[in-house]
Amino acid sequence: MLLACGRSPDDDAAQAPAPGGTWREVARTSGLVAYVDTARLTRGAGDTARLWLRYQYARPITVGQDTTTHFRTSEMRLDLHCPSERMRSREIRMETADGIAVGGPSPEQSWRAMNYEPGASDIFTPLCRSLGEMLAKRGSAATAAPSAWYEIVRTPEIAVYLDTTRLTRGAGDTASVWFRFEYPTPMTIGTDTSKRYRAAETRSDVHCPTRRARNREMRLESV
Repeated sequence: MLLACGRSPDDDAAQAPAPGGTWREVARTSGLVAYVDTARLTRGAGDTARLWLRYQYARPITVGQDTTTHFRTSEMRLDLHCPSERMRSREIRMETADGIAVGGPSPEQSWRAMNYEPGASDIFTPLCRSLGEMLAKRGSAATAAPSAWYEIVRTPEIAVYLDTTRLTRGAGDTASVWFRFEYPTPMTIGTDTSKRYRAAETRSDVHCPTRRARNREMRLESV
């Protein structure tokens, strides 16, 4: 129901602002964008993935017979078994258009088909294709960023994070920050090809008005 209600040919999912932090987009339809929280993604027994899935609706939806309350997002804690295309819901949280959070545990004892309603395959097919890669990254210290790290940019070659617990304001609009750079493919530095690094952290002074930066400290994490 949460999926079907969010679909409308007039909706433009691109208008919904993306969530920050560790949410990664896995699918997009005309009515919603689906994200997985990579920080809360774990591998269970028998090829089962445990994850939080977020639906962000292009336009607020209603649920059931209540047409007075509109929801702009929903988050579900799921057990997912992609080989058999089955799923099991554990918890649901929804956020109204006014920013009020509602919901709680909703344990399902039995598994059900992922494609339980029209349009579900548009979400779960690309999600399952991405899970193997995301679980592999969760198993690597380099790609499982600590909870204080906030992702600010991602490319195929690098992911960049900002440590929100070590962010301070200096003199003259200067910010003192810690950046973390994570490399999907380990890198080498200079002419030394014997050492490969999967992450780097730098303490920098950043002056955004003049787009200048000054490095204070660097730490490298080898493979």
